[in-house]
Amino acid sequence: MNHKVRSFFKEPIFFYIIILNYFRPPCLNEISPAGLISFFSLWDKYIGIPVIILCIIAQIQDRKTMIGDIATYYIYKIIGTIVVTFIASGAVTGGGAFHHLWTLSGIWYVVLALKYNYKQTVKRLAYLLSILVFINLLTIIIFPGGMYINGNYTNYFLGFDNGHIVVFMPTLFLTLENATLRKRYALMVSTWVAIIGSVIICKSGVTLVGVGVLIFLLCIIRFPAVRKYLFNWKTVAIVIIGVFLLVIVLRIQTNYRDFIMQYFGKDESFTGRTILWDRAFNYIKENPWLGTGDNTEVNLVMFKLNTQRIVYSHNEILDILVRSGVIGLVLYILCIIRTFRTIGKRWTAHDKTWLAIMASYWIMMLAESYSNYSFYYLYFVMLYCPRVEHKMRNHLKLKKHMYECTQNEGDMFSVFIKPGDE
Repeated sequence: MNHKVRSFFKEPIFFYIIILNYFRPPCLNEISPAGLISFFSLWDKYIGIPVIILCIIAQIQDRKTMIGDIATYYIYKIIGTIVVTFIASGAVTGGGAFHHLWTLSGIWYVVLALKYNYKQTVKRLAYLLSILVFINLLTIIIFPGGMYINGNYTNYFLGFDNGHIVVFMPTLFLTLENATLRKRYALMVSTWVAIIGSVIICKSGVTLVGVGVLIFLLCIIRFPAVRKYLFNWKTVAIVIIGVFLLVIVLRIQTNYRDFIMQYFGKDESFTGRTILWDRAFNYIKENPWLGTGDNTEVNLVMFKLNTQRIVYSHNEILDILVRSGVIGLVLYILCIIRTFRTIGKRWTAHDKTWLAIMASYWIMMLAESYSNYSFYYLYFVMLYCPRVEHKMRNHLKLKKHMYECTQNEGDMFSVFIKPGDE
């Protein structure tokens, strides 16, 4: 690949400018002066264009297909969003659809940065997200009633407390990955404590479930029998698909309404979620292949519940089908399957921890979906990291093997390999 193009993904100055632009905390759009918000709007419109162009150039020049599936999903979303938004509203820029395109290009940039400079990119993301988590915890403590009100909801530095999880999960993973790569655990421990503290103080039900499931899985995979026979990508897939069919499609919870009310404090509709699921099924039937796109105005009309401004169906699978259609869901599943194939080839402790984090995320997302949050797309960073880590480990093993061969057979290749590289 052209060195100048590659440097765009490796230089820290470019990295922080792009990341801070794409993943601004929601509060900045609510409490900033009007002039600064206008600057953000102009910045969003223009910085996305060169980022998308350079990502496409990098993808074309690099013929390896490690991110071919993710790039295909992004391109489909870009084309699909433009086409569907135009059909729905008569204007390509309607309903905040371009905001999703810029966010997608930002994640595409991050994925390519991971590919070309994995350890440094993981470190930068881990520190950046940890800082956001610490600031958010401070605002939770200082403003127990919320920094600001948006509609019916109290919000903090990272927005509404239910939405914090789309920042917390990638942060949990990336701080762990950074600690594993560098053998330094202070950042990971302090950040995990801050996240757990934030969850306990806010008492968001969905977030509590997600973090609770993660802690449970991390505990049970300590047992050899569980690691060997019960916990793997196949059982996780069976559980997720089974819960989706039984609860979302067949609604077996109606047979246990008294139990659910007594122990979970929820009615059988799960505080109106079944109403949103029914609406989602209806809209999927109307637009099965391409979906309705990411037009916020269109989705608000579909999912508004009483006085609540709701723009998604509160189930990730249904939300993908509504927004991106069957084609989008298939591409999304293919991205997951490809990573499953990678971890299935080795199944190390690292892979088990990654799967525990992803399983807790998927279980939580059976009752939520945050595709209108910029941070939501960091999910693809978690999905891609095992592939790069796997390739990096194989490369280091090969270098170690070659070095050992030079020790046994002479110094023919010793100029290329140093003892500290392994």
